Amino acid sequence: MLKRKKKLLKRARATKSWSPYRNYQKYCRRELRRAEWQYINGTIQEGLDQNDSKPFWRFIKAKKQDSTGVAPLKEDGRLHSDSQTKADLLLKQFKSVFTKSTSSTLPNLLPPTATIQPISITTAGVAKLLQNIKPNKASGPDNIPNIVLKTLAHHIAPSLSVIYQLSLDSGRLPQDWLSANVACAFKKGDRHCPANYRPISLSSVPCKMLEHIISRHILSHLETNNILKNLNHGFRSGYSTETQLLTTEDLLSSYDRGRQVDMAILDFSKAFDTVPHDRLLHKLNSYEISGSILAWLQTFLTQRTMQVVVEGTTSAPTTVDSGVPQFTVLGPLLFLC
Repeated sequence: MLKRKKKLLKRARATKSWSPYRNYQKYCRRELRRAEWQYINGTIQEGLDQNDSKPFWRFIKAKKQDSTGVAPLKEDGRLHSDSQTKADLLLKQFKSVFTKSTSSTLPNLLPPTATIQPISITTAGVAKLLQNIKPNKASGPDNIPNIVLKTLAHHIAPSLSVIYQLSLDSGRLPQDWLSANVACAFKKGDRHCPANYRPISLSSVPCKMLEHIISRHILSHLETNNILKNLNHGFRSGYSTETQLLTTEDLLSSYDRGRQVDMAILDFSKAFDTVPHDRLLHKLNSYEISGSILAWLQTFLTQRTMQVVVEGTTSAPTTVDSGVPQFTVLGPLLFLC
C-alpha cells in the first residue's frame, strides 16, 4: 500500500495530476483507521475470551505512555536542562515529603493475639518464585538481569534459600536490597515543576522474592487472627473495587431505608511516602509480629536509600526517612497495616 502511494506521488509530481494521489491517500487513511480498530477490538475480544483483562490494560498503558522523559525543571525562576541538575532537583522534591514522628509515647492498639510463627525458607519455594519472574521487567541497583534469575532458577535456589534464611534470622539485609533506583513519571500540570513527577522505585529482584515469602506469612497471620477487617478492600487477594462497590451498595440500601449512615471520607496526599516508621513498627509489634521478622522489617524500612536516575545520570544517594517503599511487594501490605 505504501509502495503504491509513493509511485502515485512520483507520478503526480511528474504529470501535475494530483487527483489519483489524493484519492489514494484518503483510502490509505481509512484503511489505517480500520486496521487500528480491528486491533483494538481483537485485543478486547482476546481478553474476554480468556477472561483476562491484561491485554486490554497493556494497550491502554501503551497509548498513555509518556515518551518525552523529564522536561527542563524550574527552580527559583530558572530552567535547568542538564540531567544532573534535574536528578538532584527531583531527589530534593521526593525527599521533601518525608515525615518524622514527633510522638514519644505510642498507645497499645490491640489486645494480645497469637505470636507470629517463624518463617522457614525452602529451596523448592524459592525455585518456584524464581521461575515465575517476568524476564522483561527492569532489574534493580544490583543489575542482575531477570532472565538470568529465571533461567538458572534451580541452580540459584539452594544458595539463595540459605541467604534468605540468614537474612531473616539475623534481621539484616545486603545493602543492594536496601537501595532503589528511582525513575520519574510525569503526572499532570506544569512539566517544569518537580512536584508534578511521580517516583517509580526499582529495587532488587532477589529481595522482592523474599518479600513475597514474608508478605504471604504476615498476611496469613493477620487474617488468621482477624486483625484485618472485611472493610479492608485494598491490596488483598479476593478483595477489589467490586467488593468495595458491594459494601457501598449495602450502605446506600441502608440509607434508602431511612437508617442512620455515618461516613468519613479522607484523601491523604503522598500517603505511602509519609507513613512514620516508628508508628508502623509499633503497630506491627502490637499485632504480635515480633522477633526476627520484626527486626527484618525494621531494617527493611529504616535503612533504605534511594537515588534518582534521569537520562542515565544518577543523583547522590539519600536516606528514606519515612514511608513504605512503593513498587515493592511488602509496601502495600505494610501500608494496609
